[in-house]
Amino acid sequence: MEFLQKHDQTYHLMTIKQLQDQYQALGFDFVSFFNELFNISTIKLDENDQMIVITYELMSNVSTILNNYLLTSEKSHIVIDHTLLSFVLGMSAHLPLIFEKTILPLKNVLFGTDSSPERWESCIKQTDGAFGFALGWLKI
Repeated sequence: MEFLQKHDQTYHLMTIKQLQDQYQALGFDFVSFFNELFNISTIKLDENDQMIVITYELMSNVSTILNNYLLTSEKSHIVIDHTLLSFVLGMSAHLPLIFEKTILPLKNVLFGTDSSPERWESCIKQTDGAFGFALGWLKI
């Protein structure tokens, strides 16, 4: 985890085209995605725009795994199933409580958790995850 504190090893400047080329196996249009995400009518991104990529080595390893699995038809279901399961597990906290209770036995088998955190604890954790770095600089 020490390398995360070294900005020259953590942050990598790359173009959207380089990102697109690295993840071509996904068949995903990053330019359209970022333009929709930011939805700024006065600014339109193109493939030559640069962005900062955090932990490039991790992204490179994920890219290798995705290329090895998604381009092989008998293995592609592994990545797809993992993605769907991760999505369901991640979104269950945002749905009504009945969904969280329904998925709890699965979480117990996968992670050994007997209960779900209280909603307020989840909110604090998400806020800290989204703004923790910025809030750390604030002095009360």
